[in-house]
Amino acid sequence: MKPEFIQTLIDYNYGEHRKVWDNCVMQLTDEQFTYDSGYSHGSIHAEVVHVMNGDWWWISRAQGKSLQSQPKPSEYPTRAAVRARWDEIEAEVRGFVNSLDEQKLAAPVQYTTPKGEVIDNHVWKILLHLCNHGTIHRAEIMAIAAGMGAPSFDLSFMRYITGGRY
Repeated sequence: MKPEFIQTLIDYNYGEHRKVWDNCVMQLTDEQFTYDSGYSHGSIHAEVVHVMNGDWWWISRAQGKSLQSQPKPSEYPTRAAVRARWDEIEAEVRGFVNSLDEQKLAAPVQYTTPKGEVIDNHVWKILLHLCNHGTIHRAEIMAIAAGMGAPSFDLSFMRYITGGRY
């Protein structure tokens, strides 16, 4: 796999995260942000912390690290706290991805899950999953938020790469 393919997906992933954050999450009241919808991870607050943690979890695994726990939403009580940490994680992901060549992308990586299971994987597969995980949860965030009156919009990859002309 070519590094520019993964870089494009990472650009899409974080561009769409920011679009949902700015045009959806930030349009909610604090009560709506923390309201437990009963869907997926519950509140939009818990959902965005889950996505942020997922990015951190998966980039760590791509680097061969074996994290054993993730921060809880209560450790990031405000949108400002979530955004600040997510920006740090995004910078780490982008720095790692920008350092990759074809050989490093194809490299095997091993990590241990919290259950003690040793997993053999590849860097490129983990990075594809990181982006796919983001897509799933952006849709969930928008579904929850739409029920509260927040806007909904097209988040497709094809719209992203063609500027909406598809």
